[in-house]
Amino acid sequence: MTRYLGLAKFSSDLSLSDGRWGFYVEAIPLLSPSVANVTAQLSWRLPFGRISPYLFLQYHYGYDEALRDCMTVGGPSIRDDGTVPYDRADPAMPRSMLRFGIMLK
Repeated sequence: MTRYLGLAKFSSDLSLSDGRWGFYVEAIPLLSPSVANVTAQLSWRLPFGRISPYLFLQYHYGYDEALRDCMTVGGPSIRDDGTVPYDRADPAMPRSMLRFGIMLK
């Protein structure tokens, strides 16, 4: 599993001096010869009182959430040598996701 989830996380969280806009980026290098799990997020603070709700737009690419989809009743569909099959028809390929929503910070 560590081939696709990684062992370290590198991230940076930046915001403008007025605190209205924020940018977050995260990379998790993998132990396999493939891409890293990467997340980038842009957020904007809504002008409401003390609670500080934010609107955000997030892009994610990687294996980590795709592995959740390849779980079966008996466990993950991983080969005996510890690798996950990389096939376009297989759910264990890297995925791109675009998320948006509201968060409290």
